[in-house]
Amino acid sequence: MRWQALALMFIANATLAQPTEPIVPVPAPAPASPCTEQTRKAACDCMKKWLSTSSAAGFPRAAQKAGINSGEATVSFTFNAEGMPSEIVVTKATHYVFEDAATRMVKQLKCAPETQGIRMSFPFSFRLD
Repeated sequence: MRWQALALMFIANATLAQPTEPIVPVPAPAPASPCTEQTRKAACDCMKKWLSTSSAAGFPRAAQKAGINSGEATVSFTFNAEGMPSEIVVTKATHYVFEDAATRMVKQLKCAPETQGIRMSFPFSFRLD
């Protein structure tokens, strides 16, 4: 019986205690970037067009001088408000020269501002003809 009385006193005290600091509502998180199927398609179309017209595509001279005749690099990036790649990260590369070449190519990309917030990961394959 004694433990029950102590438990009741504890519960009564706990419910009567006032908070020492006011309760402040936490604001809702900011809405995510409006990434729709249409904006994804715009980003992919931009990439396809850029790849078909880019003069930057070519085999890295440093690889050729080193006797390397093929390689790959995968680059991830996000389009910023101007439609330019930002947060560029090479996630995989067979050699640093392909990492550098792929990064240089991505930095030349320019898309419509509607692609803002789209994150892409793009593989590059280099072969010496």
